[in-house]
Amino acid sequence: MKRWWSFLFPGSGQCWFCSSFVSRRPLQSIWQEICSECKSELHRIQAQNCFYCGRQRSMDRQSEICLDCEQASHRLINRSVVEYSAFAKQLIWLYKFRGDQSLAEPIGRMMAENVQINWQKKSFIITYVPLTSERLLERGFNQAQLLAEVIGSQLRMPVIPLLKREHFIGAQSQKGRVERIQSLTNAFSVLEEVSLMLWVDRPVLIVDDIYTTGTTLRECAKPLQIAGVEEICTTTFAR
Repeated sequence: MKRWWSFLFPGSGQCWFCSSFVSRRPLQSIWQEICSECKSELHRIQAQNCFYCGRQRSMDRQSEICLDCEQASHRLINRSVVEYSAFAKQLIWLYKFRGDQSLAEPIGRMMAENVQINWQKKSFIITYVPLTSERLLERGFNQAQLLAEVIGSQLRMPVIPLLKREHFIGAQSQKGRVERIQSLTNAFSVLEEVSLMLWVDRPVLIVDDIYTTGTTLRECAKPLQIAGVEEICTTTFAR
């Protein structure tokens, strides 16, 4: 439903994240639909990135690979939209834990633009980090799935559930690096009903809301790689 001022002032609307008025036009960037104050709180990752995880590197680091990726057993190319600032953290909390599903639209559109910028000529099969049935029932929705669906809609790419979660041991946000790795080992598998033979020649893009250590996304990629998918990339909103 259009907001009431859209009828009184065509081309105007409300910032996606606050009550400020912004100008809206067809086919414009999602960033033009966010007020200047909110944009200033979202620190876009644009330069000095790690080649693999997309993390913004310190200016004094000479290597194109960050220390975390240098130490990782295997690497994926990930691209995230913004740094995990206080404002980004608040948006994720409202979306993921307070159930504000309306935030999937602007966050997903930001991610779609970022995918297009970083992988201009790629035609992905898009999938997402799955939840256990218990976690899905508790939360009521899969935040990564909603983001994937927005990205797929924006980029006209298919969104297909490829993975299932075998077990869940507590929130990852409460764990350190070693605990994350241990709890996520062999946590994901390919859905039995999916015929990956149809997709192994297409790159797969795995979607999640936040990249912390990268363990979740790497563990999601493992069963797909075993099944024969040759190219897997990942994307998140925050890093």
